Amino acid sequence: MTTIVNAYFGSKILSPSTGIVLNNEMDDFFMPRNVSKDVPPPAPANFIVLGKWPLSSMTPTIALKNGKLKVAVGASGGAFIIGGTLEILFLL
Repeated sequence: MTTIVNAYFGSKILSPSTGIVLNNEMDDFFMPRNVSKDVPPPAPANFIVLGKWPLSSMTPTIALKNGKLKVAVGASGGAFIIGGTLEILFLL
């Protein structure tokens, strides 16, 4: 399982029933808006749509060898998650 609250203390909202800090992953969606000519436009694949999850680079990975667990790995770091996970796997 991979969990994240995103920013420091997530949404800064504590669930009164569970005591869990809620995340602010909604900020991972892009909003269609005017941007300057020097900034690439947001990706339509990540626009907010009812029932959709935001695109993410979370890559929890489980590798098996001969049907047995070899490694379970994950990484942190936003845009560096995929590269960090691959680096760990390459070093095995």
